[in-house]
Amino acid sequence: MAEYVQQSIEEMLPELEQMERVGICTGIETRKILKKRTNYEYKLRRRTKCKEDFMQYIKYEVDVLKLIHTRRQKVRYHHKRTEIEYAITCRIHNLFRLVTNRFPDDVKLWLSHIEFSQSRKEKANVSKFFTKMLQVHNKKADLWILAAKWEWENNNSANNARHLLQQGIRYLSNSQQLWLEYFRMELLYAEKLRKRRSVLGIDEEEADKVADTVLEGFVAEVVYKKAIEAIPGI
Repeated sequence: MAEYVQQSIEEMLPELEQMERVGICTGIETRKILKKRTNYEYKLRRRTKCKEDFMQYIKYEVDVLKLIHTRRQKVRYHHKRTEIEYAITCRIHNLFRLVTNRFPDDVKLWLSHIEFSQSRKEKANVSKFFTKMLQVHNKKADLWILAAKWEWENNNSANNARHLLQQGIRYLSNSQQLWLEYFRMELLYAEKLRKRRSVLGIDEEEADKVADTVLEGFVAEVVYKKAIEAIPGI
């Protein structure tokens, strides 16, 4: 156990040395950080794993990131982000990966990882972690909808949102929630295309047939009919 902890600690030294060298932290502070991390590393290597230990370690690292951000503003030093913030962010992602692999049934853990990625503006990671979560929790309609809404509203990807809702419906073909969200999204997409065409001044002759199909609501109509077939009495 001690050997693995020592290896992890040695990998942290370069970032701590950089933090001290550029004046983000004092020597006393970096030693305190190292001591805290060492304690957490030992906890994670106990025979019985506890999700609270993972989450406390993650919270501590997030707090370190916040401290670094504040200190950077104070000392007006904005270099060496790869050596400092990137290293810490990678550690946090790895801790989330470990805890979600060990406790995959806990949806809150997955959502916490996604929330962290959102806070770092890591859109590619948000998409990736939604996908990983849904591979485990594919019978939860609200999670499919949450992921699709993020793709539509935050990632500006109608294709990704549509794909997620279609996947969700494959697992939950009788979910009124999913069908309604799919129908709603197609209507919103049609409206978005209409506004874009108006702003760009595209006339009817220049518009392509695929866009026309969406604009005229044919796709939404197909979704509605499929929903009626899947859920009689809807």
